[in-house]
Amino acid sequence: MVLGKIVEGNKLYGHGADDTMCIPVEGAVLKDQLAKAIKNIRFKAAAVAETSEDIFDDDNIEIPLNVRNFSYAVIADKLYYRNNSDFEKFEGKKSDIPRIKGMIEIRDCLREVISCQIDKPADDSDLFTFAADENWKDKLSSNKMKKLSALITDYERCLSRIRACGQPVKDRQRRNDIQRILYSRGQDREYDADMLYTLFQGTPPERITAIRQELQAKNWHLKPKEQRDDFLADLIPELERYYPLFSDFRFGGYRVLIDLIADIDDENNLTDR
Repeated sequence: MVLGKIVEGNKLYGHGADDTMCIPVEGAVLKDQLAKAIKNIRFKAAAVAETSEDIFDDDNIEIPLNVRNFSYAVIADKLYYRNNSDFEKFEGKKSDIPRIKGMIEIRDCLREVISCQIDKPADDSDLFTFAADENWKDKLSSNKMKKLSALITDYERCLSRIRACGQPVKDRQRRNDIQRILYSRGQDREYDADMLYTLFQGTPPERITAIRQELQAKNWHLKPKEQRDDFLADLIPELERYYPLFSDFRFGGYRVLIDLIADIDDENNLTDR
């Protein structure tokens, strides 16, 4: 839209006599010119489809609404970072992903516990009165206890995975066999071999050797199903949560515990040398 007269000339920003410029029409009022020019504008508007690129591949993916700003979230098993209204796909080191995912699960578990405490906090005096009753366990909400137990299990599993990420990988000859068994039983998303090794982190070497000898002496690989939990209760009472995993003999599953202990024992013996 030109509201003036195009002429040739050399003005402030020109480079010669052949440059063009627009000069105002003598006696014209710019406001009136604009009003007249606007009436001559013709255009056709059509509905514009959304063209913004969606970072999520699947239209059916549900984006969580409770993700706090400037924090990570796992969406469709992929890692994203919320930056205001945008979800940015994680582009850091792949080796950092398991650690971040573990921290996310721990963060969510702790927030859930804090939420339960804030929802209906009890005074110290009420807790002492409650605990003085011999039947206090019967008064606990089964639903809340089940939920709390699940939170603790998730917390321990996440913590083990984080420890596994920070633990130096040694010569674990049986690791791939353990991972294969977990995959064959459909448990590879819930457990992984490196995480299982950390269950025995800090266990004295002499106890590891004793556990290995006991597994061999009592023929763990031939142990009847109904006797497995009792045997594990005497052998590793602190790992009761993992009895169902270790006592599952499908796809050669008896080897999971044997291989874990054997690898750790071999590592300890090499370190001693």
